[in-house]
Amino acid sequence: MPSPEKFHETLEEYEVGKEIIALIDRGFEGIVSKAKKKTKAEFFKQALEIMEDKLGIQKTREIFEANGCCKSGARLKASKEFRRINASLCMEDKLAKIRRAPYMNMGSPRLMKTEKLW
Repeated sequence: MPSPEKFHETLEEYEVGKEIIALIDRGFEGIVSKAKKKTKAEFFKQALEIMEDKLGIQKTREIFEANGCCKSGARLKASKEFRRINASLCMEDKLAKIRRAPYMNMGSPRLMKTEKLW
């Protein structure tokens, strides 16, 4: 699950307006990585819905992809290389390759389909 702090940094990097960020944060003001997993899940669900509506699906995907796991050290390097090599694959095929890659140690990644995204 992305870090709320990193997520907010990425919103700023992608120049998401303060009014949209305020909508995303409504009810979750001050949320941090140490918050309960359920609370963070609810926050990111709200963020996703608002972003899809206000920013569109493509920009929403870009922002969430920028907040994926493994954003430091050797995993970051491996993640970037994986992304470069597999850029032409659809998301389902990328996930299948990640599941088979022992060095990625990513568990069982899966798509969380929603009506709006898919």
